[in-house]
Amino acid sequence: MISNLDGPAQVFLADVGRIQQSLADANQQVSSGKKIKVPSDAPDQIAPLLQLRADLQHNTQIQSNLVLAGFPQTDVVVRPF
Repeated sequence: MISNLDGPAQVFLADVGRIQQSLADANQQVSSGKKIKVPSDAPDQIAPLLQLRADLQHNTQIQSNLVLAGFPQTDVVVRPF
């Protein structure tokens, strides 16, 4: 950064930098289709997402077990514990 800028100019440039970062983050969300890229993006929303992932893996495992056991592959409703 340029060292001979006065206080308001430095604040302005810092604000411009934050705006550019916000725009880059928004662009990343739009291009990837994901709102949360890393857990620190939304720590309050991570627990439900991890639970959904675990439920999906659990259901997938049950479906695989049913197929291996000889049951026809159909839509099976698995109730959570």
